[in-house]
Amino acid sequence: MKAIITGDVINSREVESEIWIKELHKLFNTIGKDPKDWQIYDTDHFQLIIDANKALEFSLLIKATLKAIKPLDARIAIGVGETDTLSEEITASKGVAFSYSTEQFKELKKSTLSIKTPNERINQELKTVVDLLTFILHNWTEKMAEYFRIAYLNQNLNQKQLAKLLELKSQSTVSSILKRAAYEEILQAIIFYQIKLEQL
Repeated sequence: MKAIITGDVINSREVESEIWIKELHKLFNTIGKDPKDWQIYDTDHFQLIIDANKALEFSLLIKATLKAIKPLDARIAIGVGETDTLSEEITASKGVAFSYSTEQFKELKKSTLSIKTPNERINQELKTVVDLLTFILHNWTEKMAEYFRIAYLNQNLNQKQLAKLLELKSQSTVSSILKRAAYEEILQAIIFYQIKLEQL
């Protein structure tokens, strides 16, 4: 099963576009190629296709990447389902997952993250978790976002190695910032999302 992530960059005009586009390109290139698997369009909108199992964690990485650059953030809608017609350009492809993602994105208001699957009960269960994640991420500082991103992408490293990677003298600093960023709780939320997808 696939997921379509549709989003845009909040406060995109307040930062030189080259800065955040470069960072998104690096991240998006890890899951596929432009424009078949992902596209940035209409200046600050983006859409990509990814395995449904990895959609939430990748969306959080997008938000972490942008929130590390003050005052950026992202609004993101995840649509989980079938993909009927895959075009050479992701934005021209079609299917239930695309419809869900587009519909949810249009409905985003105060919330900056949303998920829709074919199962309404699972949608309601995921909404509770997503609302908590939105609250946590809203309170992230740039440093929390950056540390989350690096820690998540380097889960094979211990905190001492992470401190070295982040050029910090103390691993307690890494631990403190990741705790304030709710790193462990976010990992649990990702696992919960993946368990719910297995029930579809």
